[in-house]
Amino acid sequence: MSSLEIENIILTVPDGSSVGSQAQEIDIQKITVDELNVTGTINGQAIVGDLVFTDSVQTLTNKTFADDTCAFADAADPTIGLFFDAGGATGTAAVLQFLQAADRTYSVPDSGADCNFVMTEGAQTVNGTKTFSGLTATGFAADDISEITPDHGVVIDNIRLRDDTLVTPAITVASIVPVAAPADVSICIVPKGGGFLSASIPTNTAAGGNNRGDMAVDLQMERLNPTEVASGSESVISGGRRNTSSGILNFNGGGLNNNNGGTQFNNIMGGQNNSNTGSYNAIGGGLSNANSGSLGFIGSGQNNTQSGLNNFIGCGENNNNTASFSVISGGSGNTTSGGSFASIIGGENCNATQYSIAGGRRAKATNVGTLCLADDQNADLTADQTNQANLRYQNGYRLFGGTFALNNVAVRYSDGSQETVGAVTADLYTIPASIFTNIGYFLTANVIAGNVDTGETAAFRLSIRARTNSGTTTLGAPFDVVTDADASLAAAAVAFVLSGNDVILRVTGVAADTVQWNGELTSIQSAF
Repeated sequence: MSSLEIENIILTVPDGSSVGSQAQEIDIQKITVDELNVTGTINGQAIVGDLVFTDSVQTLTNKTFADDTCAFADAADPTIGLFFDAGGATGTAAVLQFLQAADRTYSVPDSGADCNFVMTEGAQTVNGTKTFSGLTATGFAADDISEITPDHGVVIDNIRLRDDTLVTPAITVASIVPVAAPADVSICIVPKGGGFLSASIPTNTAAGGNNRGDMAVDLQMERLNPTEVASGSESVISGGRRNTSSGILNFNGGGLNNNNGGTQFNNIMGGQNNSNTGSYNAIGGGLSNANSGSLGFIGSGQNNTQSGLNNFIGCGENNNNTASFSVISGGSGNTTSGGSFASIIGGENCNATQYSIAGGRRAKATNVGTLCLADDQNADLTADQTNQANLRYQNGYRLFGGTFALNNVAVRYSDGSQETVGAVTADLYTIPASIFTNIGYFLTANVIAGNVDTGETAAFRLSIRARTNSGTTTLGAPFDVVTDADASLAAAAVAFVLSGNDVILRVTGVAADTVQWNGELTSIQSAF
């Protein structure tokens, strides 16, 4: 029989009495029915109350409930139990409440590819540690997602997040490892809008630092003060410790305690205690270098400072560029000041001012348009008027050149230094004919001789005219000859002579004595 409709059920208890609508509970051990549809009333009463199962396992199979809700409730507290609320929609079920005294396992059968486990709208909470296999989530948020297998990681969109402890010696490294199929996979960390990229979360303390600037990049991980961050818009700190990048579009490469402030576009590549407070400045490295002007460059060194505009210090220490458009190549204790276009090519304690050049030791080109080049003597060489060249070299100076044409040019040679022992000759200067072509020149020699044995001296002055035509040199007669000599040097002599086509200033000593010779030769040339 496939269907049985019963309008009235009369149950008989063991003593033979009838149970009608007054019965509240009937103890039935087992009723097996393929399909039971109950409608209407029992003895004229509406079907109400609960269906109660007791003792052994009870099974309901393939039963249809016309009501929207099927509930298996606790007898003592009917609000606690397992509830299914169809809500009138076929295949929709909700577990509303269940009292769990011990671990339970709930199985949601998979009846096909279109079978889904759906959690209703609103906040959902799943407590404890849960294991999901093949979970796909949209808008999923969690405080902690942990890997199950050590060193395997958690894969999100083909990116594996993992803790690695595989190196020796063992360290813990959290890594992001692409696991997508292509051989080459890039990784992008993309802030949104004007957001910044930082290796630390801002906390307004030294641990995390203050807030970073719009679109700034701050990869520094250690600081002493919260202000040591990339606070400028689009500024960068790529590493190091205690560095600051507060100007717009400033770059700080790393190092220690470098302050890249100023208005904008400043650059510190590294080093320690370096600072930029102007704009468009750069410091390559070094220690305690400072740019307070604009458009300046300090390559390296120590305690170098610039306050002008468009200045350059290559390296060295304690150099100070206060002029503008000026250069200090290196050295120590050098200073440019006043005006612009001063240059110090190197050395120690040199000064240069506008349109001036200084170099060596204690060269002071402090007048406009002057040149001061000094040797290693520990004394100042100072220009005493504007537009003047000053050279100081204790052992003289030598000028050499190839074939050239000169017109009304004076050349001074001051490198003559010789010694004679006895009545012999020595050449103080040689002017090769090869350096002159079709030139006439007026030579003047000033020579001092000192007798080492007697302590007496002699002074000589003489002039001569010479010319070189097509490599052939001709000498005129000496004139303006002046000699002033002590007795022991009365026989000493100075003369211009030809050796081939070269002009030579030759000296002659005295018998039995040692004589030191020094001189100066001036040449005025005119090309024809």
